[in-house]
Amino acid sequence: MYRPYQDGSLVFEVRLGDVMDLICPFYDEQQSYMTSELEQYDIYRVTENEYQNCNINSFGNDPMTRRVITCNSPYDIMKYTLNFRSYLPIPNGFEFRPNQTYYFLSTSSSHYHQCNKLKIFVHDYYRMSISTTTLSFVNDQERKPISFSHYSHHRHVSSSIDKNAQHDIHRPFLHANKVQRHIKNTRTEVADQTCSFYIDWCPPPPCNPCPTNPTPPTAPQPGYDIPTASQGRNHTMYVGSIFINGGRLIAGLPDAPFNDSIDIILQDHHSITIALPYNFPLIGSRVIAVLGGLDLHGSLRGISWTRIATTAASGESLIVLSERVSWMIGDEFVITTTDRDISHTERHRIASIDNGTIIHTMIPLAYTHIVLQQTFPNGQTVNIAAAVGLLTHNIRIINQSPSPNLSGLRIFITQYSTLIRYSDTNQLVDTYYKGYARLSNTQFIGFAQFDDTTNSDQQSCIYMSNLNDWNSQRSTYIDGCSFDGGFNAAIGMLNTNGVPITNNVIYNTYRTGIVVTGKNSIVRNNLVTTVYWSGTAQSSSISQYNINYDGAIMSRDAISVIMQNNLVSGVERSAYRIQGEACPSAYVPGYIQNGYSNNEAHSAMSGVSLWPLDKGFSYDRSILSEYHFNTTFFLFVCLECVIIKGFT
Repeated sequence: MYRPYQDGSLVFEVRLGDVMDLICPFYDEQQSYMTSELEQYDIYRVTENEYQNCNINSFGNDPMTRRVITCNSPYDIMKYTLNFRSYLPIPNGFEFRPNQTYYFLSTSSSHYHQCNKLKIFVHDYYRMSISTTTLSFVNDQERKPISFSHYSHHRHVSSSIDKNAQHDIHRPFLHANKVQRHIKNTRTEVADQTCSFYIDWCPPPPCNPCPTNPTPPTAPQPGYDIPTASQGRNHTMYVGSIFINGGRLIAGLPDAPFNDSIDIILQDHHSITIALPYNFPLIGSRVIAVLGGLDLHGSLRGISWTRIATTAASGESLIVLSERVSWMIGDEFVITTTDRDISHTERHRIASIDNGTIIHTMIPLAYTHIVLQQTFPNGQTVNIAAAVGLLTHNIRIINQSPSPNLSGLRIFITQYSTLIRYSDTNQLVDTYYKGYARLSNTQFIGFAQFDDTTNSDQQSCIYMSNLNDWNSQRSTYIDGCSFDGGFNAAIGMLNTNGVPITNNVIYNTYRTGIVVTGKNSIVRNNLVTTVYWSGTAQSSSISQYNINYDGAIMSRDAISVIMQNNLVSGVERSAYRIQGEACPSAYVPGYIQNGYSNNEAHSAMSGVSLWPLDKGFSYDRSILSEYHFNTTFFLFVCLECVIIKGFT
């Protein structure tokens, strides 16, 4: 809604998720005008004080005061799109917070240099989430832009403007209409989708791909969100792949989780029908490529995994937990092995649950899962117990059918740059896009792609590439999710720092569960169980030469990592492969966070490993000798020490 004030200013009330176009005055080239008639404006976002005094005096000094657009091409269509969102993956885009007021002024190069005011109050989102329905879309014809009013002989861009209103003709914020999000052809189930799902500047009806060489978007157009769908409905989406290029795919938010069910079912038999950005890696089918924002937040489930309190014997249907959980009847869970056979980890469903601590299973346990307390001569006591981890979540990303080559779904989060046309200068500018993903309480079924090459981490279920330092404004994290049956790592990264990976359950995959590189990522309170050696997936003629000893949780190539309170139970090779702790004499900069504590492993060939060719902790290295041969310079580097601690 909007309302004009007596002083000529306009006040708008919008919600996060709304869109508003500021359209510059433009003129018919077939008619002639006096130069003084050609309206030209600079529009600024300003501080409240500047707004009140109608004076722009902080431009270049206060980051709050910024030029929005310069309307200096009266014969061209120029506009700036305000996207009312808390997070935008476009650099220098305007971001908005709920329950805040934002102020704008326009200054005119003619018409007595008058000052025109616009005030926008931003409400929070409606309490609903974004649907994952591919046949729902924003009808571009129904988007109502904010338009500058013109003289009666000017062209008008929108039929929503009152053409009879001729008063206050110099006010660029007059006759504005709030943009409403429209939904057409809403369906909750889409069968046999035959094209990739593309969220970009081209918003055609489903399965009508963007042109091979699309016109670069006008900055800062961030893409098209999947339209809003109310709570209380279940959603199913069949698709070959999803490409988020500057837009956002949202199913729940961190402070407003989605409480009904969503299934995104990725299918293998679809070809890519879109033009990918220049130099962008081929993504194939069953991939969600994130160059914008991905928010998946299922219902809060509390504790994602815990240990049993008493031994659960084979043939019984009762499991006593050491902590109270909020799981529900019908939920699926795993109970981990406590013997030498990793296949003795069992999958069960809850028939009933008493007081949050006593689970009755639908079928009896096939194996015994023990609780053991061991006291060592030095007085240290270690408790070993099977773990119970929740698999079921109401948001599910599903690989529809595993292919014979052990390939599943993947989420690829990365960055790239491309040319964007900026309307205020009409120039193509190299613009940087950086993806981010906030994932919580989501189930990934049939994940990753088997790969035993040096690039195997790139085939992880969630692979973060070149995201650099963690940014709270575009944060990436994975919390409380379950990874249910896969063919490679659940989580991998490259040139990515500070990502929190917490409270996840990873069950039944090959090679490894979590691989961290870079600096300062946090691996805390994760359960990894039933990890098969990569050679198990290969024929004997190949596996006999397989020397892969990756760990179920691996920080081998990390510069630094915080690894705490994790449990690996049931792995055919190493439970942990790490780079180790700092030596007492090592100098470690303050920005490096590295440490291990309270991690546990059992039912593994080896608990913790650091191999001779592993680089170790970088700050433990010292130069042993220098050697020159012709024009080549050699450095011989060794580790001063190797410290492994924080494991049982």
